Amino acid sequence: MIEVEGLEADCFAQFPAYLGRLIEANKDSCAELCRDLQGRFQAAAIAPAATRQASYNLRRFFAIDACHTKSQFPMMLMIFCSLDSNDNILLLAWALVPTKNKY
Repeated sequence: MIEVEGLEADCFAQFPAYLGRLIEANKDSCAELCRDLQGRFQAAAIAPAATRQASYNLRRFFAIDACHTKSQFPMMLMIFCSLDSNDNILLLAWALVPTKNKY
């Protein structure tokens, strides 16, 4: 399975390049990466420019939700979303953050 999915720790090492490409594609996007003193991944937050601009035209209802990831590293995926005029959910931002509990 490692040949297909790779090592999980190696995937976290790709976050700086991913966030760099995201900002390069659209300078108005927001992306933050937190690392520890050894330079290892701690957390990441992303808010693409298109969804940030769309937020001005959404209903004034916003929701935050989170779920634990199934990983050897205890993390939570947090999302921030809203409803558009057609009652469709629009994902505005998301973050991958550490947690103390595993599942």
